[in-house]
Amino acid sequence: MAARLTLPELLAMVDAMRLRGWRVASLLVNIAVGTRILAANAAEPAGAELYRRYCASCHGVAAQGDGPVAKELRKAPTDLTTIAQRAGGRFDEAAIMAVIDGRRAVAAHGPREMPVWGAIFDAELTDQPYTQYTTLLRAKVLAEYLNSIQR
Repeated sequence: MAARLTLPELLAMVDAMRLRGWRVASLLVNIAVGTRILAANAAEPAGAELYRRYCASCHGVAAQGDGPVAKELRKAPTDLTTIAQRAGGRFDEAAIMAVIDGRRAVAAHGPREMPVWGAIFDAELTDQPYTQYTTLLRAKVLAEYLNSIQR
């Protein structure tokens, strides 16, 4: 959970604005906001944990497309350990993040079988600050994890 400013901390910042000028107060506010961002990010699960929570049911624990739900799907899930191999040895992190997020449909790719994780992440994080940033961070952490398991 993200760190929150207490009333005394906020009042101290206001007093600093009055007593020492806007530069010191601005510095204090930036430090407080930065601390909140770092606290929120520190609590964010690692890529492997995010993968197990959101992806393994379809793609399998070993990410080879053989999860317990796979046989129920119309289209078999992709073997995620061969993304780079299928792309000529290149792992395009930005493209993988876009696929994970899923809100930008690509007509040439056909119908989407995979959940739109960006919207799901946003919905899960509505009570937290910096929702869109954290959603993007989750997609990045997942993409980095997938990059780490390439064969």
